[in-house]
Amino acid sequence: MLTQPQVQRYSTESGLRDIMIAEKEVVLTFLLQLLSERGILNRLAFKGGTCLRKIFIGSQGRFSTDLDFTGIKDHDHEEIILNTMQAFEQPFHGTQFAILDDSYYETQDGLSWGVNPTLARRVAERNCEVGSFISFDPQVAN
Repeated sequence: MLTQPQVQRYSTESGLRDIMIAEKEVVLTFLLQLLSERGILNRLAFKGGTCLRKIFIGSQGRFSTDLDFTGIKDHDHEEIILNTMQAFEQPFHGTQFAILDDSYYETQDGLSWGVNPTLARRVAERNCEVGSFISFDPQVAN
């Protein structure tokens, strides 16, 4: 379970002054690790502002709560959706994510979908919601 002292420690060590941003930063890291450990990231490329900040710029970059991905192989998008939803259903390092019924969408062509996982347990007396958007770009596929 993500505790207030853990978030405070991360905030101090990273130089983030806003505790809510520090909290969401830790949650984004947990989500990326979860997706990686479940093998879901093997078929996706991490992209966008959060990717640039996490990989190149660091905590001083503009904060964003979205995790953006693009498919890198020809794949069954429904299988990735199901695998992702199943991954969020299982506890991860003492943290439990929930997918609310109204927080999921898919485009009519099935090429893009998104979900907003929420911590099932509240941290620091509030829910911590982050977004995740996954799209399939045929030009990137093998």
